[in-house]
Amino acid sequence: MEVNELIERYVHEVGRNLPRKMRADIELELSSLVHDALEERAAAAGKEPTSKMAADVLREMGKPETMAAQYRPEQHLIGPQLFPIYKLVLTIVLVIITVVHVAGLVFMLLRGETAVFGWEAWAWFTNYFQSAALNFGIITLIFAAIERAQIVNLSAQLSTTHPLLVVLRRERAQIADLSAQPPTESDWNPLDLPAVEDPDRVNRFELAFGMMWTVAFIILFNFYPEWLGVVTFSGDETNFFRLFAPAFAVHVPWLTLSWILELGVKGIVLTRGRWTRLTRWLQLAIIPLDIYILNRIRTGGEIFTIDFLTRMTKWGLGIIIVIVVLDGLYKLYKVVAKRPFPPIETIKSKMA
Repeated sequence: MEVNELIERYVHEVGRNLPRKMRADIELELSSLVHDALEERAAAAGKEPTSKMAADVLREMGKPETMAAQYRPEQHLIGPQLFPIYKLVLTIVLVIITVVHVAGLVFMLLRGETAVFGWEAWAWFTNYFQSAALNFGIITLIFAAIERAQIVNLSAQLSTTHPLLVVLRRERAQIADLSAQPPTESDWNPLDLPAVEDPDRVNRFELAFGMMWTVAFIILFNFYPEWLGVVTFSGDETNFFRLFAPAFAVHVPWLTLSWILELGVKGIVLTRGRWTRLTRWLQLAIIPLDIYILNRIRTGGEIFTIDFLTRMTKWGLGIIIVIVVLDGLYKLYKVVAKRPFPPIETIKSKMA
């Protein structure tokens, strides 16, 4: 691994644990400090910087989480050392609550006794958010009590005294002191740091290709619905019959609306070449409409001219609704928590 890549990985990991508004400045400062320390060490050894030297410098600095804790602003209720564990516990509890409630939603849909947007669904959402809020409050109070009582001192666990903590807060001239010290043993290896990726950047060709298919669906369903059928061959005869039932036509305007909104959001992303916080929120805003359309089709009349196929599709739409809800909650968490999205997201098709 090259020296610059190793340093870039470390700086990126530190930045991931910092508030977005202060991330860029600290990453720039930290990168400069690490390069200065590495150059001092290389000059003392009389050779060019190597990956091993860079790894030794980073190992002395400590884990990215430890370094980020030194920069993270003080919390009103929970201190910076305790805050990462607080977020982990809170995330685990909220995930358990979500799984339990979604399991209940799946059972409700499979029974087919209620519509997703009925009073039962409203009660489900209310109960879910009440449970989440209650557990959030309890966990916050517990960790705040621990912080105030100073029962747990995580500073001694997360970090021992290392020279760069002083350097990062004072003058760069003291970096030479770090170079003169031998590497300390640690339980982490800088060479295992994950590669830096930009999850918000998009492949314009793939995005444009998907938008082209969306446009094709809009044209096909609105102007040439008679083409949506199945061709069968019997001897020398070729037969064609329409696949979608006439009753399905009432859903086409809703599908068209969803597709147009999707094209609008993706058009902005295509122009910018990346997802932004605004486009993420716009994407989330379309999800309730998608759920409504899926449920409207599921609880409406015939979908296909084949009765068996209609029954199977309606059963499958119940599963798809649950997946869309889970995916929406996951994306909402990522946006609210300001966490980066994975480079490969779940691929969904509204025609599923």
